[in-house]
Amino acid sequence: MSGWMYSVNNTFPGYGFDGYKPVDGDVLRVQFTLWGYGADLGQNFQGGMTPINTTDKTNLTALLGEINSSPNKSQYMKDSTFSSLYNQAYAMMMNLEATNKQIKDMYTNLKAAIPAPANLESVNCTYRTHVQDVGWQDWKSNGVMSGTTGQSLRLEGIEVKLDDTTADLGIQYQTHIENIGWEDAWKSNGDLSGTTGRSLRLEAIRIQLTGGDADNYDIYYQVHAQNVGWMGWAKNGENSGTAGFAYRLEGIKIVVVPKGETPPDTTIDQAQSFISNN
Repeated sequence: MSGWMYSVNNTFPGYGFDGYKPVDGDVLRVQFTLWGYGADLGQNFQGGMTPINTTDKTNLTALLGEINSSPNKSQYMKDSTFSSLYNQAYAMMMNLEATNKQIKDMYTNLKAAIPAPANLESVNCTYRTHVQDVGWQDWKSNGVMSGTTGQSLRLEGIEVKLDDTTADLGIQYQTHIENIGWEDAWKSNGDLSGTTGRSLRLEAIRIQLTGGDADNYDIYYQVHAQNVGWMGWAKNGENSGTAGFAYRLEGIKIVVVPKGETPPDTTIDQAQSFISNN
């Protein structure tokens, strides 16, 4: 019998695909069998057929999955020995004539070549805001508030940059402006986002890192919004603020941390980082 079959960790579950609940680390295969109810895939389903001895690539598949999902992958790939073995492993995965010994040796060598995580460089993020009736404030950095609270003053513009880093990083940001909506283009590396001299409030913002090392860091940002207070932290391009309420942004905090670290403990009046009435 021929047809599509699925296996989990080299075994056929024996029930429909819709009944399978993935578990982290499972190796799932959807394969087409031409003969023997999966015997040509190296497995015996419903008995009666002797499985053909096929190459077992389960462990190598799982290892490549772990590498691809690691926040340190871009750092790993800078190691020439590792990147060469990584590319060889992918080629071997597609080689139907690879032997079990070749697959086992590749798994062992690739796993051993994974570089030890380096201590990531601290990244200094600085920013300043243009505030109603105040103008440009001084530059603030690393989670210190720019703007005001309790004075009912709108943010009108913002500039954000990264200082003195050897990491391959840039930064870009986009604001939602009164009577305009989201700006057409992202601004970057200290350019003005928003307006000055037009009395238009900022209502929301999104910020993200760029560059080859962006996957090694998270950028968090928190805004203080009119009638809401301090909202929850947003990160990595998520919207922060409000839309459709005509609420002004009044203050903002921004910080860059190594991937997976949490932002600073701060006051949060509204757990959501963004609310919309549109």
